[in-house]
Amino acid sequence: MRPKDFDQFLLEYSSNNDIVFSSTFTTRIKEDDVDVENIEAVVLHDDYNINTTISPATVVWSLDPDMNEQGISSMGLMIKSVTASIEWSFDDGEGNTDEGVIEFNKKSIDSDWQIISEVNFEPDGGVYPTHVEIDFKTNKVTVS
Repeated sequence: MRPKDFDQFLLEYSSNNDIVFSSTFTTRIKEDDVDVENIEAVVLHDDYNINTTISPATVVWSLDPDMNEQGISSMGLMIKSVTASIEWSFDDGEGNTDEGVIEFNKKSIDSDWQIISEVNFEPDGGVYPTHVEIDFKTNKVTVS
């Protein structure tokens, strides 16, 4: 499935006559394709089995081509932000319960988190994210 939403495509020349390409896409990742690891690092309940319900994640990304007058020498994908809502709860079976919601919203400029793109081009040339993994212990978001 290719992304349905995109903000814009822009082609223009920079001051040194290189072609500048700008595009921003927003892709919704189904909740079944969003993994949350080590949530106990944030909710501080190490001794309990924590249940999570995850909303679809939203990935904002752009193509990052290396372009000049001769063409495109390489193409990459830059993740700009990842957002999701993570509901968590636990019950220890002895009457101790707790629950909460984490509104996860990380941008590539956030220095306390690392966003890693492992998105590959499809054989037909298409490219789009299909999976998100959020790890609260390592502060990494991996988009593939």
